[in-house]
Amino acid sequence: MGISVPFKLSHNVINIAKKAGFKKINVLKDKQPNIGNWKGLKEWYIIFFINKDLVLGKIDTYFDQEFYSKLDMRLPVSDMRRGQINLKLARSLVNLNSQKSIYDPFVGVGRIPLASMNLKKQFIASDINEQAIKDTKNNYEYGKTFWSKTLKRPVDLVEPFLSDSRNISELNLTGVNFAHVGISTEGYLGTNFNTKPSEKNCQDQWQIIEKLWKDTIQSSQTIKIPEIVLCLPFYQLGNKQLLPNFVDRLIQSTSYSLTSFHNQKPYILYSREKSNVGHMILKLVLS
Repeated sequence: MGISVPFKLSHNVINIAKKAGFKKINVLKDKQPNIGNWKGLKEWYIIFFINKDLVLGKIDTYFDQEFYSKLDMRLPVSDMRRGQINLKLARSLVNLNSQKSIYDPFVGVGRIPLASMNLKKQFIASDINEQAIKDTKNNYEYGKTFWSKTLKRPVDLVEPFLSDSRNISELNLTGVNFAHVGISTEGYLGTNFNTKPSEKNCQDQWQIIEKLWKDTIQSSQTIKIPEIVLCLPFYQLGNKQLLPNFVDRLIQSTSYSLTSFHNQKPYILYSREKSNVGHMILKLVLS
């Protein structure tokens, strides 16, 4: 038996497991099991805290950790300049949305649908860049082949189309009721600074992004899109994190509200080590 457990509980867990009759116990302290940890062990349990609540779960299967790396490396178009989001993060954005149909109005090279072919019933994709539409089509066709090893039938992708996210209210797609479609998107993160930006650089980027998202959210409300999962850029300046100061303004004069996550905050921060630009993940729900 394997147990993934918070460090401070590890001693108690070992004692309890031994008393229960387990002779071989593999304990991971403050870590989650990977594929290597499964050798010789048929069952893994995980113990973790959500706020002050203790949760115990059994892990029945483990997904190939290299799946998305292999997919990423083999894509016909893998331009990180236009598709910065990694596939695991893209999948997380889709998982945060409870709707069965997902729309990405900033589709880039198609990473949102590519990462999530086994999660939803339908994907809708658009972009303001004509090349992005072509790249999404090519990547999705390859993705269907790649996913066919684990899927009988991949999620349908509505024919990708050119569109400005600020004009969502003008969309009229046959058979699509946007009142049952959620938006999950990385959005536009502005300049991907290779060197540490100044605070003025950051403020300049945010000014553009705030206006873009205000217009997009207002337009989404017009056609009653129920959920929007999006990313805003935050900046890592040495040991200092610079977070957007306009989050609350995005939903002013709208019927959307911000969702609080398990960290009791209305956002999740995701960043790579040594990266100057990180993702602030928000979820808006229409009331």
